[in-house]
Amino acid sequence: MSLFSFGNRNASVAKSFVLSPDERIHYAYSTLSGAQRRAYETICEALATGKPRATVRGLMSSNEVFEIARMVRADHPEIHWIGRGFRLASAPGYAEVHLDRTPDAPEGDDAALLAAAESFMRSLPPSADEYTIAKAAFTHVAATTRYDHATAGLDAGRDEAQMRPYEATGALIDRLAVCSGFAKAVQFLLQRCGMMAALLSGEARGASDPNDTWGPHAWLAVRIDGLFYHMDPTWTSMGRDDEGLTSGVRYDYFGLTDREIASTHRVTASPFPPPACDSTMAEYYRREGLCLHAWNETRYADMVCRQLADGKMTASVKATNDVTYRKMVDRILHSGGWQKAIGRASAMIGEPYDLSKVQFSTNSELRVLTLWARRAA
Repeated sequence: MSLFSFGNRNASVAKSFVLSPDERIHYAYSTLSGAQRRAYETICEALATGKPRATVRGLMSSNEVFEIARMVRADHPEIHWIGRGFRLASAPGYAEVHLDRTPDAPEGDDAALLAAAESFMRSLPPSADEYTIAKAAFTHVAATTRYDHATAGLDAGRDEAQMRPYEATGALIDRLAVCSGFAKAVQFLLQRCGMMAALLSGEARGASDPNDTWGPHAWLAVRIDGLFYHMDPTWTSMGRDDEGLTSGVRYDYFGLTDREIASTHRVTASPFPPPACDSTMAEYYRREGLCLHAWNETRYADMVCRQLADGKMTASVKATNDVTYRKMVDRILHSGGWQKAIGRASAMIGEPYDLSKVQFSTNSELRVLTLWARRAA
């Protein structure tokens, strides 16, 4: 069923705001068939045409209708006005899905989201491949969005007037969002470029403490060149300046496998089985040549220099095994090897760094060491 035209990154964004169900970009939809697929399409048609409700027939129970409605929400980040969920009214043989608009979702947001997508697509190189597009969307949202700690603290009791941080509008319009807002914003941009990104719902805990409490979280499984990878744009900020913008974006959680992310993320609430993520081909550090398979001080320094010379304030290197990671942390962080790396970067760039402000962070779960440096005033 094709409801509306579908835009791509080489053309203007489709005028129809709610995208037609499409197996190329909507993961949950691609898993359905028969009556379930028809129910999904019926709900999408009602949303796209502004109807207050959708009448679904042919399914066994209202619970099944509710799960299909959740799939529609997970697939369509542009549907930002539904709020905490759908209301159902069921009767023998059919169910009505009520599509109420939340108070904090003005219709002008639709045009603003489309403008954000158009601006993003114009910023892409004409020959950008899917890895480049995914990295650009991830970076854009992470670098321009502040995490809304106040709203996150009210999660259990939020009302319909506090939904914007949970939607793509929070990240792309207000620049203030919680985890689902970050994820939906990246998903929205990628879908408008013709790429598939599945919104995953579950729990996460801190990487530094295996005894940390699990809490509600949302992130993505993004398809790049036919293979899926975990991506978490919320866990990206290296630090924030006085205006609240990130002074660096970390890519530790860009392109991970199921095995790599399992210690900190687990899918528990998605309305569909998540796609398998078992490839490392698009994992950021491997793709960018920032992985050490064995400890080599010269290679480490080269990787740091390359990142700082590009104007970044952060330089991250990933070890592919525990032995190499321990050596890297010991030689660089504990034995002062970072000074040699900074010295080489200063010589390459022709400007000194303020050694008193060099900072580090470690991610032992993913074996990443990040150096954060500022040039001297």
